[in-house]
Parts: sequence; structure tokens; C-alpha cells
Amino acid sequence: MRRAAQNVMLGAYRLVFARGLLRFAWGRRAFFAVYEFYKNVFEAGPIGRLRAYVPEGGFVIDVGANVGFFTERFARWVGAEGRVLALEPEARNHAELCRRLAAKRLAERVDARRAVADAASGTAHLVINPDHPGDHRIGEAGEPVAALAIDELVPSGCRVSLIKIDVQGAELRVLAGAAGTIARDRPALFVELDPDGLERFGADVDALLGDLAARGYAPHRLTRDGPRACPRGELDAVLARHGYTDLLFLAGRN
Repeated sequence: MRRAAQNVMLGAYRLVFARGLLRFAWGRRAFFAVYEFYKNVFEAGPIGRLRAYVPEGGFVIDVGANVGFFTERFARWVGAEGRVLALEPEARNHAELCRRLAAKRLAERVDARRAVADAASGTAHLVINPDHPGDHRIGEAGEPVAALAIDELVPSGCRVSLIKIDVQGAELRVLAGAAGTIARDRPALFVELDPDGLERFGADVDALLGDLAARGYAPHRLTRDGPRACPRGELDAVLARHGYTDLLFLAGRN
């Protein structure tokens, strides 16, 4: 069912972008209605439960923001005194992210940067997937784009409460660049696990789980009743069924 819904979403993407229909208000409404429905029903799960980790006036980081499905929610949750740092490297996604935030009067709460999060700041290359708006990824070649380490982006004296990471397999690189922030603030981490994506970067699910376990984090699944610890057998079953999943990693007591 999820894959069928994804195919519908991708078909809408090709229609809207390939034919330039995103220039029109009705084209944007049609595509993003499909996109929001897909994210809400088939992919993101009960994400309202993430609000417990986003205090009003807090600081949240959205890595791989795309066009702002999570960014918009984080911006509403942190309120006028809070801030969201959103990183999205692909030009059209970034432009749409900024447009949507402005249209919903949330732009002042969000620092939306066109960049990838990486182990160190510098320049990276972005491989563009013309058929999938959420499948652009860091590569050895491609479009040059700014690379930023999260540890260099967090303002002094600011405590990060949540970091969401969806970067098509480069999650370990993002975590490496956020090591200081994670050790200091112990934020909740909402991370996509995609075995195929991880493999492209010479890693696997064991490596990602091991890295986070070494930092004192345990995996949980979001449910309507809140986060629930996710044993490895359950995770393997979910990955076998869906191919990828999002997990909430919570820090144990130091």
C-alpha cells in the first residue's frame, strides 16, 4: 500500500515539475495536497508525538527539510520565540520551502539554508534525482553545494531539543558533524533508516544503530500512544515490509 501511494506521489511530482505546473497556484495545491497526504498517512506516522520534544521557545534542526513538511510543524511548535534551522540542498525544494514558510508567516522563525549537513563544513556534491523530489543525495560528483557541520551552526548558549535527519543514507556523516551538539544537549533524534541508502555510503543499519548506541541512544517507534522501544527483531520486520522507516532515538540517563 505504501509503495502504491509513493508511486501516486511521484507521478504527481513528474506532472507538476516536468510540465512546469508548479508555477501556478492550482498546480502547487494539487501536488502538495498529494504530498501532505502521503507523508501523513503512509510515511511519517503519528508525528504529533514529536511535539513533546519541541518546547515552546526551543531550537530544532531539520536536516533534509525538502519543502517543509516537518519544518512547518516545528516552526509552529517552537512559537514566536523559538527557532528552526532547516537545511535543504536542492534548489527547487529550497525555493519552495522558503515560499511556503513565507506564505504561512513562519519565515521569521526559520533559518532555511541551501546546504547539506556533513561531517565538516566545506563543499559537497549533490546528485539530483529528476524523478524523485526526496531522493537527492551527496555523491562523488554532481552539483556543487555548501556543506555545513551542525556543530558550527548552533548559536552559543542555545540548547537543541530535536534533530530530524533524512539524508538518503548519509546519516552517519551528519551525526559526525553534530557530535558536540549531541553530547552537550542530548537532543531527541528523529532519523530515517534506509538500508539501501546506507549501503551507498559504505554503512548499514548495524553501523548506524551502533553509532547511536555508543552515544547513549536507544531506538523507539512513534505510536499514537507515544514512543515505544523498538527491539531489533521488530525493526528488521518493519524494514523487510517497507524498505525503510523513521525511528526516534532517545538518550538514556548519563
